[in-house]
Amino acid sequence: MKLHDYQETAAQFVTEQPNGRGCALWLDMGVGKTAITIEAMKRLEWDGLGRTLIIGPKRVAERVWPRELKKWKAPFSFEVFLDDDRRATEMLVGGKDVCIINRENVPWLCNEMRDRWPFDTVVIDEASSFKHSSSQRWKGLKKWHTGRTIELTGTPGDYLALWSQVYLIDRGERLGPSFSAYKLNFFDAILPKNANTSGKVYPTYVLKPGAKEEIDRRLRDICLSMSIDQGLPAETYNPIEVSLTTAQRRQYKELEEELFLALDAGDVSAVNAAVVSGKLRQFCNGALYLDNVSGPKDWAKVHEHKIDAVESLLEETGEPVLLAYQFQSDLERLRARFGDRMAHPDDKFALDRFEAGELELLATHPESIGHGVDGLQQNSRYIAWMGLPWSLEQYLQFNARLQRQGQTKPVFIHHIMVERSIEQRMLAALRRHGATMQGLLDAVKADLNKRWRK
Repeated sequence: MKLHDYQETAAQFVTEQPNGRGCALWLDMGVGKTAITIEAMKRLEWDGLGRTLIIGPKRVAERVWPRELKKWKAPFSFEVFLDDDRRATEMLVGGKDVCIINRENVPWLCNEMRDRWPFDTVVIDEASSFKHSSSQRWKGLKKWHTGRTIELTGTPGDYLALWSQVYLIDRGERLGPSFSAYKLNFFDAILPKNANTSGKVYPTYVLKPGAKEEIDRRLRDICLSMSIDQGLPAETYNPIEVSLTTAQRRQYKELEEELFLALDAGDVSAVNAAVVSGKLRQFCNGALYLDNVSGPKDWAKVHEHKIDAVESLLEETGEPVLLAYQFQSDLERLRARFGDRMAHPDDKFALDRFEAGELELLATHPESIGHGVDGLQQNSRYIAWMGLPWSLEQYLQFNARLQRQGQTKPVFIHHIMVERSIEQRMLAALRRHGATMQGLLDAVKADLNKRWRK
């Protein structure tokens, strides 16, 4: 598989760092940070890559990295070690080229390995989770890892949050040997007015005049960011696949084949193939409506995998996300998880608050916001589909809420789907019908260079 031009630029940036030095890629989710890094690792294999530790959010460590390593035919042996799979000895002497762990495991790993640290390169996926120098995960890496560090994130945070991330790359060469020295050199501490001097006072740190430009200059050789005018596509479609457990997969297959499923909360049945399609979509989203049950809760939860994926997406993007849900049970479970971090268009002033950047998440059914709403693109560029519609019009109109006049940044459209389910067939159908419609539009498109000439 071949990298896009902008991905090739990023891969070269990693591999051309001198003397085995690390670097940071500040690229949006969906641009292909994983593919870029794997390609760079392949090129560095004979130039001191050594054994590599990959650290990431649990879902990313468990699913994304193993899948991408296979997809890109990486010539490395690898193994995944999660919270409940702590095999320190195997990681140390097992001989795997690449070990993948979730970030919650970092303190344990550092404590187990100590001065036997076996890794020459560390890749930190979503490096913004290491922005606190007081955290145990940061302290562990600082103490025991002294080799190459490659950091990946789309949201490095504000200037105050940069020091700890950059330190893991250059050991204080650019921003100073300590966080306190960094703050002293580049920030003014502003005390709140009328502060109660009898208690503890927490100042606000504001960049000194010229400090921003100086920090930017110091980081330019080890940090790479890209914007739309540097070759990124106007919109990027990103699949986020979630896995069912063995028991859940068995339930899904039973409903698909038998048109019936018995749950503790009640029975679920489908009278024909058309109805079972809806039931399978409900199952994929995590809740099934029950037979002959009415009331405030006529559905039963079967899993939270997609809700978990939404939470990971919010963390990884660090920006407002416009979410399309399909069923009322989706909305109720989203509200239970995200509370006042989320709003619905029916909530008073929700659209205004989302446009102003005051909300992390705006959850809406595509039918309710497909037309007649403008302004969302002013402060958002992320769409997430928690389940798909069969309607191509709904799909395209919802995506057009952000991909429209006035949008100045690349738009990322994330499809949260259960692997090996009806949802892959739905997405393929939407793309097929979309391609057919686009062909028709292209056939009658006005050639502005030829038509209407006087």
